[in-house]
Amino acid sequence: TFTNKAAAEMRERVGELVGRANAKLLTVCTFHAFGCEVLRRHLWRLGYPKRFAIADASDQLSLVKRAMRETKIDDRSFDARRVLALVSKAKCAGVVPEPKPEGMGDEYDLVTAAVFPRYQLALKAQGAVDFD
Repeated sequence: TFTNKAAAEMRERVGELVGRANAKLLTVCTFHAFGCEVLRRHLWRLGYPKRFAIADASDQLSLVKRAMRETKIDDRSFDARRVLALVSKAKCAGVVPEPKPEGMGDEYDLVTAAVFPRYQLALKAQGAVDFD
């Protein structure tokens, strides 16, 4: 489920069905809480610290803007929020961050391809992940 209120209600209903003692053996939580628990248990295997951070929208945008500066991409010519949205879309599609050859895709595709690997490295350097 997506809300804490819904998770609490579901936990209550499960407790009524299977008994309180059995319900305590189950994991009933929000989708994001479940994801965080999986990350807490296993993210270290990918080289992240055991105590990782989750980058919020502001953190993500700052990292994209920094990556744009590092790659000498003018943030007045390209909207950092749009680049972040394209990075998010690529991550959700399972795309690996790698440079795109010149002439492949439109300007935003090329900017996103240049920013994506730096963004991902910056997240990892901070011991952070995003929801994508």
